[in-house]
Amino acid sequence: INIEEEFKRPLLDWRLQFNFVEGGMGTAFLKFEAGVTPHVTAGNIIVMDANSPIEEWSVRWTIRHEYGHILRIPDCYVEFYDTEVKLMVNYQLDVTDLMCSRSGDMNDRLYHELKKNYFKN
Repeated sequence: INIEEEFKRPLLDWRLQFNFVEGGMGTAFLKFEAGVTPHVTAGNIIVMDANSPIEEWSVRWTIRHEYGHILRIPDCYVEFYDTEVKLMVNYQLDVTDLMCSRSGDMNDRLYHELKKNYFKN
């Protein structure tokens, strides 16, 4: 439900719907490991930190963002460690975009990316 709530365009009467099944080859799923940085591995496994409550908004947002990677949408931010000041630096290229910023959501750019890659005539 969390991901379905994000990947929709009400004005276009479009939404991503899931067919929930019990595992299987190529099925996307969540895996929890303590102390990890959330990421996607093996193309379809969202790995989340087991120490973070799944009810938290930031965790739910991260699952939505990581599912975007399963759909083959890349990040659109730049992140690196600045050794001179000893800090992580993060440049968000579009704060309205789910794949660019924690304040972002599904938008027209993502819809058109999905349409280009997955809609068949």
